[in-house]
Amino acid sequence: MTAPELKKTIEEILPELIANDPTVRDFVLRTVSNYYAGKAETENKFDRVLARLDRAQEEQARKWDEQTRRWDEQARKWDEQTRKWDEQARQWHEQHQQNMAAFDELKRHDRRYESTIGALGSRWGLYSEASFRNALKGILEDSFGCRC
Repeated sequence: MTAPELKKTIEEILPELIANDPTVRDFVLRTVSNYYAGKAETENKFDRVLARLDRAQEEQARKWDEQTRRWDEQARKWDEQTRKWDEQARQWHEQHQQNMAAFDELKRHDRRYESTIGALGSRWGLYSEASFRNALKGILEDSFGCRC
């Protein structure tokens, strides 16, 4: 029998021999034990990998929860700051309106005082001109005997 024929025969009858003959099964297991891990070892490794994945997933979930909490806190701070800015803008607007009203009142008073001062200046000019004429008339009449 050639090697390929022998290989084919082994492939055909080996599964049945392993299932029915414990000595053949033990022989095959000993033969391949250096190449493949046993069922218990494989299951143990698989369980450790799953446990590691579970821990990693829990850690990641904890990190996400913490980050979400931080984002929520930051959003709350932003909302609070926005409310403060809005309140400051409202107060500034009110103050600006009050200042503009006061400024309008000052302008009204300024125009009134300006016209009053102008009227006083005009009267003062008239009175000082009359005083100057009277003084000059007195000098001319007293000093030079002129009749004005």
